[in-house]
Amino acid sequence: MASEFIRSLVTVSLSQQLAPLEPAVESFINTTDTSSLYITVINDELVAKSQFTPSPTVTLVFFKHGAPAKVSSVSQIGFLSIPPSSSDDDSSDSPLFSTLQSLNQNTFVPSISSLYSTSSSADDNLSNFTNTMRDLNSVIDHLKRAANVPTVNLLPHPTIISLLSASAPSLDPTAPLDSPLDVNTFDASSILSSDETLNSIQSTVNVWIKDITKLTSLTTTTPFPNDANEVPIHSATISVLKQAKRFVTTTALENNTHLPTALEYTADVNSFLQNFPIKALLSSTDLPSLTKANVQMFQHYPKVRNSKNYDLYRLAKLLESTTEALRDQIITILKSQNVMTTPIAAFQSLDSELTNLFSTWDADYKKFTTFFLEQYKRRGRLTTSTSPNAPTTTPLQLLK
Repeated sequence: MASEFIRSLVTVSLSQQLAPLEPAVESFINTTDTSSLYITVINDELVAKSQFTPSPTVTLVFFKHGAPAKVSSVSQIGFLSIPPSSSDDDSSDSPLFSTLQSLNQNTFVPSISSLYSTSSSADDNLSNFTNTMRDLNSVIDHLKRAANVPTVNLLPHPTIISLLSASAPSLDPTAPLDSPLDVNTFDASSILSSDETLNSIQSTVNVWIKDITKLTSLTTTTPFPNDANEVPIHSATISVLKQAKRFVTTTALENNTHLPTALEYTADVNSFLQNFPIKALLSSTDLPSLTKANVQMFQHYPKVRNSKNYDLYRLAKLLESTTEALRDQIITILKSQNVMTTPIAAFQSLDSELTNLFSTWDADYKKFTTFFLEQYKRRGRLTTSTSPNAPTTTPLQLLK
């Protein structure tokens, strides 16, 4: 029965015959050391795996309820599907996050809330559990929206590694990148007199410049790993090239990567965003707490006046995205309240709380609009971008 159940789902969902995977299915059913089975189609072939990997087609997941054991009936098998990955996904894990979020938001939280809404056994533990599930939804949202920042590994030149290894006792591993290192304290004569070696080191630094620029163009992070042991390698490399008067390369590393500008930009924007109270909104479990979180966000927006890089266009888009999050949170809360079957007194209380939320939002939005237009008059522009694709809308069009 269990194998027939899996066979029918594979046939319907993936339009494939299960025959090539019969051994894998039988192993899943009849062994105690396998708890899940992932079936998908890759390059027109049906594939079975023991763990999830992104696939261009739907992935069917079969899992055993409870501890892994031999399957004797269909009731012991759980089933779900994970959407296909696409080239547009910011992360290859995006379908997995979406599936987890759907199960959490549309199944577990509403079901548990409905089950215990009229039960006398509901207590603080249940409330805490429901809040934790909503927190999980917020975390998944963050993971889905996180920027896909490329990893940069600045590979050192072997000659520099050898040089530092021989002089390790005299080095300060906490020295900053731009601190001067006197290569005369090393035995670097063979390096300084060899054009071939210097050209090779110079090529290494040119690669660094390209890799660093990948990050500084994003202005989201510092390019150097947070590892004190790597600092002397970079410092020694720069010092050797300066001693050899290879100033074109060292100047390019210092200026063409735009690292100082990127770090300044990041610090400025982070000063505005680091305390933004979005978590309070996304973790709200009732309308009064949602109203309070909404007020906190509107109180935070004016702090943008202290940032010269977080422009008004991005501020308007931030308001737009947080308002969408507010809408989604309202829907989630109302779904958990079983509005259509709630007693009239509770319904009237809920209606009053919702009206208060909308009224508060309207009042705060009017104040925000006034602030936004005043800032536009002071700055004289909506965006700091000089790109030809920069938005050309007016402030009032943007706020509609």
